[in-house]
Amino acid sequence: MFLGLLIVPMTAHAQDETFEEVDSLNVDVGQRMLLFMDELNQLNYLGNMELPINGITPVSPYLISSFGDRIKYIRESLASVDVRWNTYYQAQQAVIASDEDLMGLVADYQKMKQVVDDSLVSKQQVYDALVDFQKAEIFILVQDSTYRSMGKRAFSMSLVPKMAPMLEKLKAKEQLLFADIQEQFGKAQAAAKVVPALEPRLDIVSEQFATLKSMSEKIQGMAYKPFIQRIKDYLISLAAVAIMLLFFNFAVQRLQTLKKMHDEMKKVKKMMNQNGEGDQYPTI
Repeated sequence: MFLGLLIVPMTAHAQDETFEEVDSLNVDVGQRMLLFMDELNQLNYLGNMELPINGITPVSPYLISSFGDRIKYIRESLASVDVRWNTYYQAQQAVIASDEDLMGLVADYQKMKQVVDDSLVSKQQVYDALVDFQKAEIFILVQDSTYRSMGKRAFSMSLVPKMAPMLEKLKAKEQLLFADIQEQFGKAQAAAKVVPALEPRLDIVSEQFATLKSMSEKIQGMAYKPFIQRIKDYLISLAAVAIMLLFFNFAVQRLQTLKKMHDEMKKVKKMMNQNGEGDQYPTI
């Protein structure tokens, strides 16, 4: 009987110690989980970096490179945190599953990780767009002198029948170059959709692309023609311009005549209404 009385207090004391140990373990696990979440918060803060894009001044290549390095660092750091989190979660899964607060921290961690992931995806798209646009912009804008040189060479070759094979080789080379220009222009357009602030610079690139396209068409259209044929083509072009000017002058004269008739009719109407009211004709 006395022994039984001793066992009851000892059992109660043991249970209290067990509860205290469980509470202490839960607190330790919770604090460690909060440290993981703190690392995610730091990565999210680093990921909020924005580049100064005003749409007119090109972004410094150094800034673009630094932007890319930061994205890479955040991605690698996030992967490291997640590996350590998963390892710790597996080791403490039984403890975490038995505590609602700890399960809530698991949900919070997943939400924060998704926020950082989404931010990385968005920043990566901006970085890729800036890199593509910068390459396309430089490539297209420097082709002007190349095309002028090719145009002069193509014209010179078109004057000599024996140089026709060389002219065809030049035209084939130009086709490959313009295919690259078209590809780069497409990338510039796609980049401007991702980063709308690039639109003003895209307008400049578009103008240059249109100019290069016109020069490309002229080069591709060049072929040997006898001197007499060239003179005929030139005269025909002059005649076409003259006809257009004649038609334009006729249209202008016609408009002037109609305007004059309209003014005269207004004067007559005004004179007829001087002795009446509204649209009434003068009485005798």
